Amino acid sequence: MGRYRHKSAAFLSIALVFCLTAGLFAAQQGGKEPTFRERLVLGLQARRPSEVEFIDAVVDTVERGRLPRKLVDRTYFWARERSPVRNGKKSHRPIIYFQPALTIQAEKLGITIARD
Repeated sequence: MGRYRHKSAAFLSIALVFCLTAGLFAAQQGGKEPTFRERLVLGLQARRPSEVEFIDAVVDTVERGRLPRKLVDRTYFWARERSPVRNGKKSHRPIIYFQPALTIQAEKLGITIARD
């Protein structure tokens, strides 16, 4: 029973993080819901051009139906949880966990993440 409680708590915390991220971004955009790309860029704190290019390639691969969005979402939430918090701030941006993890998972499925 305790194991199920732990999974439920983890799911609820992930859902809460997603809602807060989406809500924060929506507030910044005047109530407009963020696009899939905007959520990834904002939530993963992608700043470098190479990081944004990777996210663009991920979005393009998902939109072409080659990469399951569910896999991207799972990796997104995992990377956000994995990013350590020190002194009330994340010491590493989640993108540094997301990019290699998603690349490895896609390769295992025989999927190449690239823009078309």
